[in-house]
Amino acid sequence: MKQNTIEKFTGLAIQPNSLTVPPGRLERAENAVINQDFIINKCRGENLLAQFQNTQSLNRTWEYGTSLFAISQNTLYRVVTAPVFATVQCYLNSTNVGVRRNAHGLRNNDYISQFSIPTSDAVAKAFDHLTADLYGVRQVQTTFVASVSTSGTPTIIDFTEHGMITGNTITIATNARGITPGTYAITRITDDQFSIATASTSTGAVTYEAKDAFRITSTNPANASILASATNAASYLYYSVVPSPAIDVTANGIGVSRQFAAQGNSYFTTDNGIYKLEREDLPALEAGMPPGLDVQIASVGAAGPIKANSQTAYRIVFGRKDAQGNLVIGAPSQQAILYNSTRISASMSVTIVGTTATMTVVDSGHPFTTAGEFVTIVQYTPVTTTTPPITVAPNSQFATVSVTPGVSFTFAYTVPAGTTPSPFLATIEYSWNPSATVTASIPNEVASTEYLYQVYRTSGSVSATSEPFDDFRLVA
Repeated sequence: MKQNTIEKFTGLAIQPNSLTVPPGRLERAENAVINQDFIINKCRGENLLAQFQNTQSLNRTWEYGTSLFAISQNTLYRVVTAPVFATVQCYLNSTNVGVRRNAHGLRNNDYISQFSIPTSDAVAKAFDHLTADLYGVRQVQTTFVASVSTSGTPTIIDFTEHGMITGNTITIATNARGITPGTYAITRITDDQFSIATASTSTGAVTYEAKDAFRITSTNPANASILASATNAASYLYYSVVPSPAIDVTANGIGVSRQFAAQGNSYFTTDNGIYKLEREDLPALEAGMPPGLDVQIASVGAAGPIKANSQTAYRIVFGRKDAQGNLVIGAPSQQAILYNSTRISASMSVTIVGTTATMTVVDSGHPFTTAGEFVTIVQYTPVTTTTPPITVAPNSQFATVSVTPGVSFTFAYTVPAGTTPSPFLATIEYSWNPSATVTASIPNEVASTEYLYQVYRTSGSVSATSEPFDDFRLVA
């Protein structure tokens, strides 16, 4: 095909069936970017970050931190876009491939992609078949069912082609071999056997999770020309399922998840609501916080902050401080009202000594427990006429002088000198200052101690028969 050199690009020749093209023009320009007049630059293209399985259809991808996140088949995946360097081991005529990476962080059934094995050294010849085969997606195995072949201390465990070296760690959960659950460093004995420095009581099957190694499987065995297993340096990208609440996103082409970033978090939409990622290595959560639910209030004692003869409202909210340091607070609960009413004593005797009138109130249902608690006189009515007349201003407050729980209490009041008679009788309507016990239901989403609650309270209303103001303030 004849080729011509273009020194100055002047545009496209778009007429159909052209036999000649004017100088400086092209009929078609592919992989080209035109940012300046007369100059063509090559399109840089896109970089392959990860390869998903053929059965997966991506709904949305986005970057967050150093990772790429993707939603596919109603599942959220995290793709680590920076190569992870490791050591790979293959075995003679085996499709098992062991990969060693301290604290690799992968879980059973996560995936690796773009597995790359350098081919510059002689050992790499053992991986000739694997190199091409492992460029696709491979599922990771980190949990293995092995066998305790020798019980006692140490415990010897058999597992064919385990892929670990001395110093790698495994975790053993509750088991039937009498091994205390925990994480143990292994001592390699052979490719198929290792030991741990702890006791076991019997031989037989045992399950362990490898913390510093994992296995992948190829479709071709390593080159059979080698006479033993071989190891080599390698690198890989990996992607894993991100733990999250249920995710539903309408099939690609009909509904698409949307993503945005704010306050260090990554938010994305689903059919179930808006979710967020607070850090790339943490599970996804529902954005926001659940609202407060029901609240119950009960008054306690007579030495608290609640206004006498009043109504006081309470609300509760739940919240948490996210991984970025943002305080997230949910909607408040409905208000619950504490009714701090009054009591009426029909039997009060008053004894006057000098200018001090000591008033003894007999009421088996009074709330006081110790002297010094305050009583508020809502209404005072003398039964006996005194000279001069004694008056007590409504809502006057007095400290109790003595208290007999379940029987009576006394308080003192100053009267004019020479007031008679003494003693005399009166009745009072009184109130007090209780504390409040707040009880609230906890939403299902509040599932750990990292969550917090806040209690808000209004000021007391004018009286026990009037509603409180909507002036909530944080009190706990």
